[in-house]
Amino acid sequence: DGLSTTEIVEENPSFCLQTQKIDQLRDNLKSEPFRSQFRELEEWDDLVGFSMRYYGDRKGNTFVGLKSDGTVIISGFNKENSYDVSDWTDIVQVEAGLEFILGRTKDGNVRITGINEFNVFAAGKWTDIVDISSYSRAHLCYGLHEDGTVVTAGVDQNNDRVKVYQWENVVSLHDNFAICEDGKVYSTTFSEKNLAGWTDVISIIYPDSYQKESVPVGLRKDGTLAFLESGESLLPRAHTWKNLLVP
Repeated sequence: DGLSTTEIVEENPSFCLQTQKIDQLRDNLKSEPFRSQFRELEEWDDLVGFSMRYYGDRKGNTFVGLKSDGTVIISGFNKENSYDVSDWTDIVQVEAGLEFILGRTKDGNVRITGINEFNVFAAGKWTDIVDISSYSRAHLCYGLHEDGTVVTAGVDQNNDRVKVYQWENVVSLHDNFAICEDGKVYSTTFSEKNLAGWTDVISIIYPDSYQKESVPVGLRKDGTLAFLESGESLLPRAHTWKNLLVP
C-alpha cells in the first residue's frame, strides 16, 4: 500500500523481526524478471525449511527449499552454475550463504556447494553440528557443536579470519550472532561492549547489507526488543513494544 518498512512495523509490531523479508519482497516485486522466479516457487510443495539470499537488482535471489524427505531444491541466481544439491539426502536444515549453500544432515554432518571462496568449503568437514548460519555480508559460515562451541569457515567482510574459540554454552546461531543458554549474545561483528545490554535474548534478525540502515534487533524472552544505539533512531517507538513472540 505504499508504506515504508518503518511504517509497516509501527502499524504491525509483530512484523518487527521480518523487516529483511519485507524489504526484499518490495524490491523483488518492482522488477518484472523476478516475477517468473516467484511463479516457479509457487509450484514448490512439501517444504519443511526455506532459505533465501538476496544479491541485488541485477542478480536477484537464490532460493533454497528443504523437502520433507530430506532432499533440497533450488531456484534463482546460481553463481557460475555451481550449486548442485542433486545428491543431497537426509538434510534437516538449509542455509543460503554468499555464493554457497549449506545443508545440515540429521547425523550432524554438513554439505556445501557453490564457490569455494576463502576456503569456505572447510565447512564440509564439520561433524556433530546442531545448527548452522551464514554471515549476510561475507563468505563466512558458522556451525554449532552439541557441546555449545562454535566453528567457522571463510572470512569476514575485511577478509579476516574470525575468532570464536571463547564462545561457550551457545544454543542457537543467527547470521553472525550466537545466543547462549543464559540469553547472552556473541558476535563476530559487534563487540561485547556493543552488546552489553542484550540480555535474555531468544532470537535475532539482521537484514542484509544492501540496506545501508541495516541494524540487528534482538527479541528478549519477556517479549521486548534489544537494539544497538544506531537502531534506536530507526524505530523510536519500538522500545514501548511488549509481549512480542518469535515468528
